[in-house]
Amino acid sequence: MVQFDVYENLDAMSNEGFPYFLDVQHSFHEGLQTRLLIPLSTQISSRMNGLEPIVVVKGRKLAAIVPEMVTLPTEALGKKVDNLSANSSDIINAIDFLITGF
Repeated sequence: MVQFDVYENLDAMSNEGFPYFLDVQHSFHEGLQTRLLIPLSTQISSRMNGLEPIVVVKGRKLAAIVPEMVTLPTEALGKKVDNLSANSSDIINAIDFLITGF
């Protein structure tokens, strides 16, 4: 698994609003049984300025909901559909903003 890879959300209860997960865990920690993920949402708002960077996956605009980061077992992830390394600065800045406040 590679940092900034995007995976399908297999959970039928949540995948309509959150069709994908963005893996933000560094590949150095490949041996762990879980991955740190940011849900990608179809709902785009400006209420969380700086905490919800906009990304495009398979031609679809989505919001990376950084405050709702989760860990899931690797086997709970669907197939890889994209990689958002090109957005790494915005994503890391949003995580940093969540943790440090600036």
